Amino acid sequence: MPDARVDWLSEIYQPKKTILADIEFVDIPGSINDSADPKVIAAAREVEALVFVVKSFDNDEVLHPLDTIDPIRDYEQIKVDLILADMMIGEKRLEKLQKSVDKNIASPEEKLEFEALKKVMEQLENEKPASDATLTPQEEKALRSFQMLTLKPYLCLVNVSDVSIHSEETNKCLSKTPNSMAICANIET
Repeated sequence: MPDARVDWLSEIYQPKKTILADIEFVDIPGSINDSADPKVIAAAREVEALVFVVKSFDNDEVLHPLDTIDPIRDYEQIKVDLILADMMIGEKRLEKLQKSVDKNIASPEEKLEFEALKKVMEQLENEKPASDATLTPQEEKALRSFQMLTLKPYLCLVNVSDVSIHSEETNKCLSKTPNSMAICANIET
């Protein structure tokens, strides 16, 4: 990603090599109907951040898989699917760790992981993302290998029509959808 500030710093400090930031976008095909598909979940685990695009415009040429347009419902469905995917991973590992802890054979690392997983699972069971759990830096590190989807940063793009981008309805939707912004992809293309 070109950045004039990096160029300016390179001119001042004259490093041997200047490395610019690199962003790779991965389009994971899917719809609200298959957001819980194991292939979609596996692909999502490999990325560092997530962007959800939810439809909020009427167009007979662009059909919605559920036949009705409700971006808040769609966002909530995606969120639930991600929480369920994280719960499946957490439950399996928690069972194994519970046995080690009960038998008093768990290593200090396993005990740390066990406590971190319990905190995360409590959030997930309350239909909240794992990112809502209060974790120490050591606990965060212990959970990194799980690639939990609800620990990843995300942005929800509400794809609206060009006439409704600043409408009251769009603003209401954005206020009920965390980390969201409106975009009119029709204008952007």
